[in-house]
Amino acid sequence: VNVRAIIGGTVAGLTGGEMVVISDGSQQLTLSNGLYSFMTEYDAAAPYTVSIITQPGGPIMQTCMLSNQSGNIIAGNVTNIDINCAIDAFALNVEVTGLDTANTIELSTNGQSLPVAVNGSFNFPMPIEDGQSYEVIVNAQPTQPSQECTVTGGTNNDGSGTIAGNDV
Repeated sequence: VNVRAIIGGTVAGLTGGEMVVISDGSQQLTLSNGLYSFMTEYDAAAPYTVSIITQPGGPIMQTCMLSNQSGNIIAGNVTNIDINCAIDAFALNVEVTGLDTANTIELSTNGQSLPVAVNGSFNFPMPIEDGQSYEVIVNAQPTQPSQECTVTGGTNNDGSGTIAGNDV
């Protein structure tokens, strides 16, 4: 008796109705969250390989990863070729200029703080997920000597675009 099997798995983590396109070499599937399977039937001991053809396209940038994407049919259907997707995250960079060498400022955004004691380019400790709004603020103005620091380009209310060009 020749064992015939299909392959598939689960897609998880896609947001906003996004889709991912995968292939087993003979068939392409466009998938959203949930269970999936290819219609191709494999013989016992036959090798299989699944690959991602197209990552989700936005408006929220995501990256999907496959697990158990290749192997051989052993004794029936393969149901653990899983696709896990996550929202891409980006470093939030600020450029500090004009800060007196005796001063320190603390910047904050989205529950994160960034102490700065010299002029230069700095990243907040945690990346910001694509689509997440942020606003960079100066928590307290420098006092020794007194300086007025302002943030330009430090707000993104629609949660899209690059996260650079935040100047203090």
